[in-house]
Amino acid sequence: MAAYATTLENTPGGTIEVRLDSPTGALLGQAEYEQLDLKPKTQNWVKAELKETTGLHDLYFVFKNEKAKASDALLLFNAIKFEQ
Repeated sequence: MAAYATTLENTPGGTIEVRLDSPTGALLGQAEYEQLDLKPKTQNWVKAELKETTGLHDLYFVFKNEKAKASDALLLFNAIKFEQ
């Protein structure tokens, strides 16, 4: 799975978690993204490898950074693309 995200300047970075059926459901995969001080010239791909699963499920994308302030925007999430 690759998640296409636009990172804002002066964002704290963090982790994107992909979870099954709820924000606290089984963790299928995660990816780290770094803090940027300057506005990026291009959009960034963040890629997470996912565990295989069967059946029909809802996917939840959870953005985390324990050090970020509650008012901090962690990133802008534009789109998602699945790859095998």
